[in-house]
Amino acid sequence: MPKSNRLHINFSTNDSAEPMSFAISKITLISLGVVIALFVFSIVFGIFYISNKSVDLNKMAILQNQNRELRTQLSKINHNLDSLMIKMDAIDKFEDQIRSKENLKKIPKDLRSMGTGGYPVIDSLFTSPILNIQFTQLSQKLNHLDNKIKFDLKSHKKVLSFLNLKSELLRATPCIYPAFGRISSWYGWRINPVTKKRAFHHGVDIGSKIGTPVYATADGIVAETGRLKLFGKFVTLKHKFSYKTKYAHLHKIIVQKGDHVVRGQIIAFMGNTGRSTGAHLHYEVWKHGRIKNPKPYLNKSYDNIVVRK
Repeated sequence: MPKSNRLHINFSTNDSAEPMSFAISKITLISLGVVIALFVFSIVFGIFYISNKSVDLNKMAILQNQNRELRTQLSKINHNLDSLMIKMDAIDKFEDQIRSKENLKKIPKDLRSMGTGGYPVIDSLFTSPILNIQFTQLSQKLNHLDNKIKFDLKSHKKVLSFLNLKSELLRATPCIYPAFGRISSWYGWRINPVTKKRAFHHGVDIGSKIGTPVYATADGIVAETGRLKLFGKFVTLKHKFSYKTKYAHLHKIIVQKGDHVVRGQIIAFMGNTGRSTGAHLHYEVWKHGRIKNPKPYLNKSYDNIVVRK
C-alpha cells in the first residue's frame, strides 16, 4: 500500500455524533510549524532587542548626564585656576615691593614668563570637541601654574635668604650708642688730654658719671676682659662678619670671657681706670682687623645695612 502524504485527523464532539475528519498534507503541516516557530522566534527576538535597546538608552542617558557634569566640573576647575593665577600675580607684586625696598634687582615680567615655560600641546582622549577644549585649557593652565610655582619658589628663597642674611648682619653690626652721656672726644686727630700732645684718637669718648651702664652694641661673644695701663679695665667683644668692639676705662665688668651677649645687654659700668682724666667710656669699632670711625655706627638703622657679595 503506498505511503500517504496526508495526515488524517478524526474528532467528534460526543459518542453519538458522527465523527468529523479532515486531512492536512505533511508539507502544509511542516510549513505551518516553521511559520509558528518563526513567529515565536520573532517575538522573543523583539522582546530581547527592545530590552537591550532600553538598557542602551539608559546607559546613554547616564553617560550624557556624566558628560554634562564633567563639563561643569572642568569649568569650575578652570575658574579656580584663574583665581589662583591672580593670587600668584599678587604675590609677585608683593615680592617686587620687597625687592624694591631692599634694593634688590626686580625680575622683569618677560623673564618670569620665560621661567614658567610655554603651553604644551595636549593629546586629549575625549571625542567631544567641547570637552577637548576644556581639557586642553585645564592641562595648559595646570602646567603653567606648576612651572610658575617652581620659578617663584626659587625667587622667594633667594629673597628670604637675603633677608635672613641682612637680619643676621644687622644683629652683628654695632648699631647703638654704648652708653648714655656726652661725646667728649671724637675719632681722629686731637690734643691728648694727658700728654698734651697731638695724637690720633682711635675711638670715641662718652663722658658721664661712674657707674653709668655700658651696653653691647651688637650680638657677639666676649673675646677678652682684663686691665691695661692705657685702657684700664676693658672688654672686647667679637661679632660675626669680622666685627669687633672694645670698651675701656671701665669701673666694673659683669661679663666673662666666652659669654654670649646680645645688643643692648649691660656688660660693664663706666669708670675712670687707666690713663684717664675723668669718668668716661672709650669705645672702638673694628672690622676685618682694621679700626673704624665709630661715628657711623652710633645710630646705624636697618636701612643702613648693606649686604654685599
